[in-house]
Amino acid sequence: MEKNNLIIIFNDFPNFDPYPESLLSIRHAAYRWKTHYYEVTNFISTPDFYHSDTDKAVPSFFWCLKNFLNYDKVLVLSPDMVVNSKAPNIFEEFDSSCAIGAVKDMEPKGRFNNIHFKNTITNSIAHMDECIHLFEKYIPSFSYQKYLDNYINWGMFIFNPKKAYYDAIKLENIIKNNKEISNGFRNFMFSSNLFNAFFCSKNIQFLDFKWNWTIPNISGKNGWVLDHFDPNTGELIDWESTSDYPPDWADNIFRGPMHPYIYHFCGTDNAKEICKTYDKWK
Repeated sequence: MEKNNLIIIFNDFPNFDPYPESLLSIRHAAYRWKTHYYEVTNFISTPDFYHSDTDKAVPSFFWCLKNFLNYDKVLVLSPDMVVNSKAPNIFEEFDSSCAIGAVKDMEPKGRFNNIHFKNTITNSIAHMDECIHLFEKYIPSFSYQKYLDNYINWGMFIFNPKKAYYDAIKLENIIKNNKEISNGFRNFMFSSNLFNAFFCSKNIQFLDFKWNWTIPNISGKNGWVLDHFDPNTGELIDWESTSDYPPDWADNIFRGPMHPYIYHFCGTDNAKEICKTYDKWK
C-alpha cells in the first residue's frame, strides 16, 4: 500500500445481499486506489446513551471516528452507493489538515437551483423535532446559519482519524452530560441533525457534489425520475409522474453511463431497485 488509507463500507441495512453491484464497485475502488478495505457486516453495538431501533447509523458513526487511529485517512460509504470506475482517487482529493471531508446534502448551490428543492433539507429534516433550541443551548459555537448552509449528507464522508477522534469524544460527552440532549437523542432526535449541529463550525472540506450524487425522487408510472435535472447544468426540469414516457434524455440518468463519481441510491424503493442491478459504473 502506498498510503495507509482505509475504505469502510458500513452496513446499516439488514444485509448486503441486495447490493452486489455496489459492493463490487467499492471493492474495485479500493483495489484501484491501493487502500485497505473493510466490510462491516454486523450492526455495531449501540452505546448506552442511544437506544433507537430506527437509526442504525449512529453507533457506526462513533465507532468509525474512534477506532482507526492507525490510518492516515478513512473513507466511510453506505452500501447503497456505487463508485464510478473512472473516479479519481478521493484520498488524494482530501486535505488531511481538515478533520472531515463531505458533501453538502443536495448541494443546493451546485446541483439543484430550483428554490423548492433547495429548501427540502431545511424544511423537512434540519428543523425536525424542534431540535434547534437544544443545539443553541448545548452545542459550543453553534451557528444556525452555518448549520443550514453546511448541512452534510453523512452517507459518505472521509476523515483524518487523528483529528476526528477528539471531535467524536467531545460530541459523545455533550450527549452524555446533557440530559435534554441525551433524552432527545435517545428518544426522538434525528441523528444527522445533531452531527451537523456539532460539525457545522468545524474545519470541514466540502467536496464536489459528484462524490455523493443523491438520487432525487424516483417515482411515476414507469418508475422514472420525477424530479429531473440536467446533469450538465444542474437545472431542475419538472416531468409529470403520470406520463407514460419520460423525456428522451431521462434514460441517461441513473440508468445510462455513469457521470458522477458516486451515485447514492437512497430514498425511494424504486431507487433501491435500480441500485441492485446498476452496473454502468464499470
